[in-house]
Amino acid sequence: MAYLRKERFPTKTYTKMKMKKIGPCKIKRKFSANAYEIELLEGIGISPIFNVTDLYSFREAKTKL
Repeated sequence: MAYLRKERFPTKTYTKMKMKKIGPCKIKRKFSANAYEIELLEGIGISPIFNVTDLYSFREAKTKL
């Protein structure tokens, strides 16, 4: 999953109702120890390159039966 900071969005397009997190996302490639390119949805309008501090592992919620 990826955390979407306010600074990632173009000027004056961010509102507090925008997504804060997106995922699960697949990692396409690794640029360095701190930068990864992830697969984003079409039309999201932000760069697909994220710092490792904004990425975290996706954990499915366990459901009780």
